[in-house]
Order: sequence, then structure tokens, then C-alpha cells
Amino acid sequence: MKTSLDPKMMDEATHALREANTVFANAHPGEGPGRQPVHTVYGGAQLFSSDSVPKLGALALRAMDTYATNAKVLGEALDISKHTAL
Repeated sequence: MKTSLDPKMMDEATHALREANTVFANAHPGEGPGRQPVHTVYGGAQLFSSDSVPKLGALALRAMDTYATNAKVLGEALDISKHTAL
């Protein structure tokens, strides 16, 4: 049994990965010098209960149903509407 990878296939895979990584790096150059938003849910311990997580999940799903009714709308909101997965 051959235990090494075909060099031609490795070259093709490396080329495809290099192209994808370059596109990604150009689209996402890294952190800027300014502040960045972070999603944080604040609430005191007195507000936390066994149903807190399901309630937050339901709120998130309701927001998706309201503001991202389908993959196309979500893709447009995230500026990835031309992605092949959508």
C-alpha cells in the first residue's frame, strides 16, 4: 500500500488553499486599532434561573425569524450574499 501523497495532488491542494487563504486575509485583515463590539448578556445572579438559556435561545430565534427570514437576507446582512453556500 502506498503511504505517501501524490505530489501533483498536493500541489493542487496547496494552490487552492493558498488562493482561499489570500482571499480570506484580504477580506479579514485582522483587528483594527479601535474598540470592537462584544456580545455580552448582563444580569445579576438573582435573574438567572434554570430556564434562562432556553429563554435567550428563543429570543435569538425570534430575532432570526424577524430580521433574517432566509439565507439570502442573512447573507446580505453579513455581506456574504455571493457565497456559494447561500
